[in-house]
Amino acid sequence: QHTCNTLQHTCNTLQGGIMRVKNKKLLHRLVAAHAKWPLQGRLVFFLRCFKFLLLVLLQRPFPIWIIMNALRLLQLDHQIFFVFLVRSYSRALSFEQLLARLRKRPSTPLIHMIARRLRSSLLVPPPNNSLVGRKMVELLKRGKSVQQGTISFPGEKAQTHTYWVFPLMVPNAEQLVCALKLAGVDASRGSTQIAPVRHSRSHQPQGGGLRRLGEEDQVLGREKGDCPHVHELAKHVVFLPVSYLVPDHHLRHIARLVDRLAQRDDTHTHTHTHTHT
Repeated sequence: QHTCNTLQHTCNTLQGGIMRVKNKKLLHRLVAAHAKWPLQGRLVFFLRCFKFLLLVLLQRPFPIWIIMNALRLLQLDHQIFFVFLVRSYSRALSFEQLLARLRKRPSTPLIHMIARRLRSSLLVPPPNNSLVGRKMVELLKRGKSVQQGTISFPGEKAQTHTYWVFPLMVPNAEQLVCALKLAGVDASRGSTQIAPVRHSRSHQPQGGGLRRLGEEDQVLGREKGDCPHVHELAKHVVFLPVSYLVPDHHLRHIARLVDRLAQRDDTHTHTHTHTHT
């Protein structure tokens, strides 16, 4: 019932987006460069629409339950499978190939879809993950795990929260994710768009872009692990399937389950540590 939320956020991938530029000189340069890009074909756009229509239909509980269990019988990770379906571009692409695919002017149907999306968002407020995220935080804070410090919320002190994803910090993230999956909650350890990356302006790799983690250390003579908070987050973060599509009674069930399992895993971790000590 609490399946992967990868499919819940496909609208931006399909419908594109709009960039607002305050600097007029930069805006003119961008418009001139954009005008030279090739136009996205209508057939390509309609094929993407068909693809995402199928993905939306797969969000229904029964078909996605069948697919997940079939993949498990084949010993395949269903999250990797769905990420592969949603991903717009292959990871095998080089930096130059990726830029060539991104540098496309939107087709006319895509422009009409963006305009419709903007008009409808003015009339009807979009679904709000932020409200659901705050509700989940309050549910978890009622449990012992948060009160004892076993569970924490990264970025909790930020002024605004969108809760595009819902992260937790726990001592033993891998054990908690495995226990939640066995209980029917499709939690995950990672996200397709979140990873520790270091950027060097003075030492750009050939072709530009970002260096992989560790490459810049070798260039600048720094030691690995000099971003301790980033690595700590990557090591202990768990993502829960929390969104406006999840009913309140499921949210309460997930919160109780996370609280109970986090306490158990924390107890096992301390016991294991004391035994080895």
